[in-house]
Amino acid sequence: MKKTAVISLIILSLAQSGQWGCGKKENAPQEKQEPVFNVRVWKAVKEEVVETVSAVGTLAPEEEVTVSSEVSAPVTRIFTYEGSMVEKGEPLLSLDEEKFRLIVSRNEAELVKAASDLQFAEGDFRRKEALFKEGVISKEGYDAAKRILDFSRGQSESVNAELLLAKKDLKNSKVLAPFSGFLSERYVAPGSYVGAGGKLFKLIDIDPLKISARIPENYSSRIKKGQVVALRISSADGDFRGAIYFISPDIDEKNRSFEIKARIPNPGAALKPGLFSEITITTGVRKGVFIVSENAVVTREDKRVVFVVTDGRVAERAVVTGERMRGKIVVTGGIKEGESIVIDGAQNLKDGSKVTAVTS
Repeated sequence: MKKTAVISLIILSLAQSGQWGCGKKENAPQEKQEPVFNVRVWKAVKEEVVETVSAVGTLAPEEEVTVSSEVSAPVTRIFTYEGSMVEKGEPLLSLDEEKFRLIVSRNEAELVKAASDLQFAEGDFRRKEALFKEGVISKEGYDAAKRILDFSRGQSESVNAELLLAKKDLKNSKVLAPFSGFLSERYVAPGSYVGAGGKLFKLIDIDPLKISARIPENYSSRIKKGQVVALRISSADGDFRGAIYFISPDIDEKNRSFEIKARIPNPGAALKPGLFSEITITTGVRKGVFIVSENAVVTREDKRVVFVVTDGRVAERAVVTGERMRGKIVVTGGIKEGESIVIDGAQNLKDGSKVTAVTS
């Protein structure tokens, strides 16, 4: 009887300890805990957004010419040097004026002689013509007087033309600025010989300056002549603005864009040709839209979504977006005013995720 009781106690002990039958008992699996994401949210508020388009371009002079010599002569004097601002008509340098004065004087003397010869030939022809009509002289005598008259007239006209050219050369021996501007280069020195067409100066007009840029074709209906262009130049301080004066009538087939040009006032020469600039053109004003952080908008498959927080969970919401504005995106549809939109931490979320939200 005692032996039977001991065996029963051993069986009961083995059953309780899990060492009977199937071996060691496994622990039951615990339920997986749902993750909670920390996010930052923004209360959606409708705003008014100024619509713009940005592009890049390089500043260029309004005018740029190489001032050249129209005559061949030595440089006798330079009135101004590179780096100077000059006004239209201001003397830049003079060539050997004495040489051209002597040529003018010689041609004037030749013209006096030619005029005298012409006067004599005209008188002689009138006499020979009268004698020919009276039958006193032959046709040959009349023709000879006519030839001398024609030659004298041609000689007088030729000498007069040479005199006009000599006077023109004398005038051109003093080189004047064709427009007001900045002398950026000088190619000659006093005493150097310059041939006709030789380079003297590089003259640029820097007030105003010009800038050209290419604009995407979808803005073609919103860009007009006279629209204001705002410049942002990293190497220059100040507010620089201009106006569009040219819009290309055609679209570039390769990059689907068109060219615009604007003039930028530049009093005091604060800007320099060659500077790189970002330009911004205001194309309109849109009211009743939302401007959200670009971190709030997530691309999922073929759509853009934001996450709206309600009672500690998020709902995925497809949105309609507009232009980007330096870290922000315009949203024109898909959210409502007052909703809590996730603006930081959205990349890790999915529809129905549990969140702890901090309002920004």
